[in-house]
Amino acid sequence: MVFEDGTVVISSSEYPRIFTVGENVVELVEQWRELSLKMLREAYGYEYK
Repeated sequence: MVFEDGTVVISSSEYPRIFTVGENVVELVEQWRELSLKMLREAYGYEYK
């Protein structure tokens, strides 16, 4: 979700986080990927490679 002022919000019930466009987009994507994998592991009990 992107607001008019450029703030990007990636929402998760457990990990609400707010990022600004000024942050490194690659880092943002990597953090989101790691979070998604972590949530999958917790939900299903095994790792996605």
